[in-house]
Amino acid sequence: MVLNYAKLIKQQRIRNAAFVDISEEKTKEKIKKFAKDFNLDFNDTYKDVETSKYFKYLFATNPVKQNLFESIALDYLQNMNLISDATKLPPAGTGAFYVIEKQLIPGNPSGKSSKKQNQSQSIDFQLTIEPYKKRTNQLIVYAYHKYIKEAGGGQNHQLADIEKFLSNAPNDREECFIVFADGHFLRKHRPRLKAKYDILSHIRTYSMNEFEAAVLTGEII
Repeated sequence: MVLNYAKLIKQQRIRNAAFVDISEEKTKEKIKKFAKDFNLDFNDTYKDVETSKYFKYLFATNPVKQNLFESIALDYLQNMNLISDATKLPPAGTGAFYVIEKQLIPGNPSGKSSKKQNQSQSIDFQLTIEPYKKRTNQLIVYAYHKYIKEAGGGQNHQLADIEKFLSNAPNDREECFIVFADGHFLRKHRPRLKAKYDILSHIRTYSMNEFEAAVLTGEII
C-alpha cells in the first residue's frame, strides 16, 4: 500500500467542490472578496457563479485548510499491518506530549502551555507496533508529522521545526521518536536529516512509505 498524498488531496478537492453552496454566508463572502479583488459587480459575479458548472469550484474549501494531511496520515497508520494502535494526540493540555531538552514532557492539564512548551512542538501521533522478526518486543512510537510540497519561507520554518524536534527528542528511552517527513520539499532533505540524527538510538526520519517498510520487515528499532 503506497501513500499518495497528492491523489488523496485531489479527491478531497473534488468532493469539496461538489458541496459548494453559494447561498451560505461564508461562500457569499468569498464571492464578494473575489468580485472586489477584480473590480467586478457582486450581483453579476454571483449570477455567473450560480449558473456556471465550474466557476463555483473556485470557492470550494481548500483541503489543506482541513488538516487533511494529518487525517490522511492517521488513516494510513490505523490501517497499517502490525500497528495495533494509532492515536492522534491533542495539541495541548491533558494527553499532549512534547520533546524538550531530551525529555518527554506531558501537557499541562489546565490546557495552558509553559514557555518551553510554546517554543517546542507537540507530538502528533502515538503508535503501538507489535513484535516481528528483529523487533522482539512491542514498541511505542511518538511521531511528529510534516508534509511540505514546495520550498518557501514558511516551509523553511517548518523544516526548522523538524530539526528542533529531532534535536530535542530523547535517545535514552525504550520508545522510538520519529519524524514523518513527506512531500517533494522534504524528500530532498530526508537524507541530510537521516545522516545527522538517525545515528542516535531510537530516533528516526522516514517518509510514511519508508516507515511502513521498516515496520513490515521488523527493521524499526
